[in-house]
Amino acid sequence: MNAFRKLDLRPELYSLDAGWQDRQSILRAKESYGGEQELISIAQKFRAAGSDLSLWVSPNGPVGISTDYLRSQGFEVGEGKSCHYCYGSYGVLLDKKLEDALTERVRELVSQEYSVRHFK
Repeated sequence: MNAFRKLDLRPELYSLDAGWQDRQSILRAKESYGGEQELISIAQKFRAAGSDLSLWVSPNGPVGISTDYLRSQGFEVGEGKSCHYCYGSYGVLLDKKLEDALTERVRELVSQEYSVRHFK
């Protein structure tokens, strides 16, 4: 942010790229990066600087939600040759239980506490 300030620039959004989320969860911040409290703190710092937080969210793929985790939580997991990028399996996004869990989490992320304003 300091580099932008020196140039008198204020981005509308700062985006945390893929890799911020704990793959053993539904879009929760990695503890190794400070977890949920650090995610909230980052959002607050961005807001104080006049910008907002954006998150790369990936429910599937190598940085998405682990299919082992999804299975352990009772979510549907699909498999097949067309899911090579996902290591042979993927979370079924039409699974109502997974849809509800993702919807609940996105609602949390756009709440005042987190104030995420964009998902990539």
